[in-house]
Amino acid sequence: MKQSDSGMYVVTLDPSEDCPSHSISDEHIVADFGDEKAIFDLADRVDVITYEFEHINADALQKLEDKGYAIYPSVKSLKIIQDKYTQKQALKEAGTRVPRFKEVVSQEDILMAANEFGYPMMLKARTGGYDGKGNAKIDSEADVPSAYEALGSRKN
Repeated sequence: MKQSDSGMYVVTLDPSEDCPSHSISDEHIVADFGDEKAIFDLADRVDVITYEFEHINADALQKLEDKGYAIYPSVKSLKIIQDKYTQKQALKEAGTRVPRFKEVVSQEDILMAANEFGYPMMLKARTGGYDGKGNAKIDSEADVPSAYEALGSRKN
């Protein structure tokens, strides 16, 4: 591994040519976060892989971790945080206080949650949400169909 003057050699994988780390990285692989070939290329150039957020190809990282590549946080951690329901379950099981939550797969589930929690409440996408995206506020029963259509009818 080459090293820069700082003693570290940093390679960034990001789809944007002008991403924030471009100017401070020794190399920049311009590719989508889901691009398995690019992730494998990154792994061959570095000693440790880390990630800034969860919207990346966990399956590709799992293949690398299974081959002994160093990935921190672990792929197990990544897979937990990629699904907001399993993330909340893991936090609750670890003793962390979390808001009340319930798995929702149908509009009927939303109505049952409303009976338990009351209104208003938030419907959250299990995967793919970030920075307020993937959320729908439900103020009353009348909001359930549109919230479900916006988020809940997806397979995630």
